[in-house]
Amino acid sequence: MDLFYIQNNNKIEKYDTNGNYIADLIDFYKYKAGVSMSTDRFLSELFYCKENFYIILSLRANPFDIEIIKFSPLFGINADIKLQEFEKTHINTPTIKVLIPERNIMFEKQSIIYQSNNNLLIDISYYRDSPVAGKLLEDYTQYINLQIMSGVDWDIVAIRSLPYRTYIKKGILANLESISKNNYFNDDSKYFTNIFDSVKYDNELYIFPVGYTFGALLVDELYFEQTKNQLDYSNMNWIDLLSSAENMNEGSFHPMSKDTIYSLLYRAIADEIVDVEIKKADFNSELFYEFSKIVKTSSNINLYANKNTKTQYNVTETFGMQTPLSIFQGYRLLQLPFMQYSDKRVFLIQEGYAINNSSKMKQESLEFIKYLADNTGYFPVSKVAYSDYMKRNSKPEYKEIINSITDIIESLNAFNSFDIIKADIASIIKEEVIKFCNDELSMEQAIEELNDKVWLYLNE
Repeated sequence: MDLFYIQNNNKIEKYDTNGNYIADLIDFYKYKAGVSMSTDRFLSELFYCKENFYIILSLRANPFDIEIIKFSPLFGINADIKLQEFEKTHINTPTIKVLIPERNIMFEKQSIIYQSNNNLLIDISYYRDSPVAGKLLEDYTQYINLQIMSGVDWDIVAIRSLPYRTYIKKGILANLESISKNNYFNDDSKYFTNIFDSVKYDNELYIFPVGYTFGALLVDELYFEQTKNQLDYSNMNWIDLLSSAENMNEGSFHPMSKDTIYSLLYRAIADEIVDVEIKKADFNSELFYEFSKIVKTSSNINLYANKNTKTQYNVTETFGMQTPLSIFQGYRLLQLPFMQYSDKRVFLIQEGYAINNSSKMKQESLEFIKYLADNTGYFPVSKVAYSDYMKRNSKPEYKEIINSITDIIESLNAFNSFDIIKADIASIIKEEVIKFCNDELSMEQAIEELNDKVWLYLNE
């Protein structure tokens, strides 16, 4: 008898083909590991270990937006025979070969759904099953470089941490706009086109930024209403923010993370201070002076008070579409403060892909990436995915928050995707800036140290 397994929030429910409920197959709230982790683990086992079955998935957490697929797994009983039959059946089936850093169950689920509905196969190669702290960036980059130099056949690569500019200059990555049959990358009814514009290289698009995160400023709603006539929140710079925080009465202010402030600031200036491609760094700029001054100001003022009092200000470094909006209730969500010498509004690519310029499956690969963009769990470039997000958060009390998020997304104009070289340089810069903040070095001495150390690193 065919069965239906339905993913319904925290449960997997079993039904017969007439739609009659049979039983709860599993309740993830009973698992200490947590709903999400248990769901992924269980569904992975379901994909690979069961006999023929149907499963109904709601990947975008929308009960009215479902996918229904029948599976006949290759594993379990008589696995070898099944695999041989599968290979015979699919010997001429078009295949998209994908390189990604580590095992990703959601990516696997999306691939299975897509290939089952499009008469093709998604062949996924992982560098490793799970990342090793501190080593993934460097190791994954070396792994991809080896695949490229060895002439390994691939169609799509996850660009996380990769020196993508080097690949572009060598002609390895395809221009996505030349693949597209119609130039939908400029269609602002389908996409946040400012996100595409932000990742272009020499005015051409080689990266598809499927999902991203960004920073934001949180202001207590009551405090915002009391101060909006005195403080221009739409044009506030970092020094204004920190001065306002410093002048609050003791006990009225909850901590802002100084490390978070540093990360958000550095992200906005990194590519303007250091140009890895031409091996040049400029620490004598007005921008670096401003950055150092803001960091030192945040280090020296009292941002810490009674932890039991409500936060007036806070900064959140990154959050995605899975973050419950209820945590922002009572706050006004705003753009981060400005920097005087930089107009960058920066986002981090959390999920992005590029296509091999030598691929024979360019068009098919691009269509698959578009599907991933419509189903990402991060903030999306796709307005299909964003529309779903708004529907899921259509409560009246979330309207102001959603409007603020939309405004912030539409203001984004630059991105950071740290490869290992940039990460190393960031560590060198932070070490010297901390010495400056602690008065161990003057500004001039810190700049001299940085000019020497970064030049040496770039040219060794």
